[in-house]
Amino acid sequence: MDIYSAEKRSAIMRAVRTEGTRPETVVRCGLHRLGFRFARSHKGLPGKPDVVLPARRAVVFVHG
Repeated sequence: MDIYSAEKRSAIMRAVRTEGTRPETVVRCGLHRLGFRFARSHKGLPGKPDVVLPARRAVVFVHG
């Protein structure tokens, strides 16, 4: 049972960001300082990773 109406719940969920969050930005800045080259939010991969390191064939998922 939800304590909010359907309209209020919809507004709350629209405000939740999926890209460009603070933890994701911190990770990207750190990787860039270390000299890594990466792509952001590659939609073609399963799970939509936040950072893709194509040269290393690695992905990073940021949960925060």
